[in-house]
Amino acid sequence: MKKVFNFSSALRTLGSAILLTIAVILPLSPMSCKLSDDDESDGGDTPAIVSCSMIDEKTVKIDFSEPVSISDVKFDEKDISQTDAELTTEKEIKLDESAEVGKTYTIKGNATNENGNTYSFSGEVSGFNSNPARLILSEIHTSASGKKTGFVELFVIKGGNLSGFEIVSGYYGEDKKYKFPNCEVSEGEYIVVHLWRSEKETGNMIDEIGTDLTKSTAEWSSNSRDFWANLDKRNLGLKKDVVVLKNNSTIVDAVLYSGDIKEFSGSFQKELANNSISAGIWTGATSGETFNYSDGINNANNSLSRQNVEKIYGRYKAGQLPGKISTSEEDWIVTMSDSVSDVFGATPGEKNSSTKYVKTTKSN
Repeated sequence: MKKVFNFSSALRTLGSAILLTIAVILPLSPMSCKLSDDDESDGGDTPAIVSCSMIDEKTVKIDFSEPVSISDVKFDEKDISQTDAELTTEKEIKLDESAEVGKTYTIKGNATNENGNTYSFSGEVSGFNSNPARLILSEIHTSASGKKTGFVELFVIKGGNLSGFEIVSGYYGEDKKYKFPNCEVSEGEYIVVHLWRSEKETGNMIDEIGTDLTKSTAEWSSNSRDFWANLDKRNLGLKKDVVVLKNNSTIVDAVLYSGDIKEFSGSFQKELANNSISAGIWTGATSGETFNYSDGINNANNSLSRQNVEKIYGRYKAGQLPGKISTSEEDWIVTMSDSVSDVFGATPGEKNSSTKYVKTTKSN
């Protein structure tokens, strides 16, 4: 009799994988003993799948928590002519054909531990992205007014594919993160990710995955590439948040802002801030600090704008860009609209403004 357990808490994403919950099924005992809900296997703890990922176009790597052999493996419901009888924790499964970039595939099979107990496993992986783009966060707009929604803008330093990238908000968590589609982009492009949808313009909010960048016509649509998250309400903290760009669980860029708020709230927001700092992405800060450089970010016409985008791009073209791009509050300012000089604080899909927000006080 089989007994099913989920080990989602033990799973981690490696390489260029999108990993979902893996189900591990307790064994059919080699002694043919019957397992009820209260029975325990004579083989000890059930081996968990620690990670499951594609490490190249034709190879799936699975890490188990204890040595196992594998058999009867299927990928996308097709039999894999591979049996690995050696007891090891790491298994590499070779495919006959290359997996499509960004496509989700199911992999399943049987694993047998050193006690002879056989377990079924199944999970999902995403097709390997061999040419990931190189991106940086360039603008954060947190406010919403009428048909205008909040957005995160990115700049493409190096062209490539977006599969595997995601934007995570510390305020709203992993459940509402934005995952980029399988899309080829070119260096020098801006990408605008609108992080929630306006009911008034549902039909006009179109993801621009191909070469036609005029399809999206909703307000705040840019002259660059627009994507729309499938969310019906705010997905960014209005005055404080930690916004992180990841490539398959690895933090590649981050911005921390808190305006006049004294501290970050929530364990996930603090964890994401600390992870960004410890990874060396957000610098000039220690664990637990907040930042008051972003006062005014919640104004509907203002944005948090990166001021060194062109400098970073220039270093890349000169072959001088390091493998990791760090940033800090010195690179960012809150920009405001100025009717006199005809500039806008929020500039989705365009070069950022450099008109710094100045707080005005009302006279008595």
